[in-house]
Amino acid sequence: MIHDLKIWTEQFELVNRGLKTFELRQNDRDYQVDDTLLLREWDPVTKSYTGRECKRLITHMLDGLWLNSSYCVLSLVDELYVKRHDAMERVYNYLRVQKMATTPEQAEAAQAQIDAAMNELES
Repeated sequence: MIHDLKIWTEQFELVNRGLKTFELRQNDRDYQVDDTLLLREWDPVTKSYTGRECKRLITHMLDGLWLNSSYCVLSLVDELYVKRHDAMERVYNYLRVQKMATTPEQAEAAQAQIDAAMNELES
């Protein structure tokens, strides 16, 4: 699920640069791990969106315990980082498969998978 949210400029800058990796939010949207936050920069002076936005993946959610029950802390990671990490992991695994291949067909199949993952990294 994608949650479209306002975020003030000061906080947007920190999240966008990767210096802030969490959000304290009112827990009113049924946030879940693996949901995406579409964070759209909001200027409180002009009371309008600036046009800048970033996407972050929720990797962990803290609610209850020490927080008021109407709030939660969301741990965030850049979606692009996750996609690149996954693609690199696939390349590594296919390289291992290719190394252990016992037939040319297995080696070619592994190479095709490596090429696909590398193309994903380049895009």
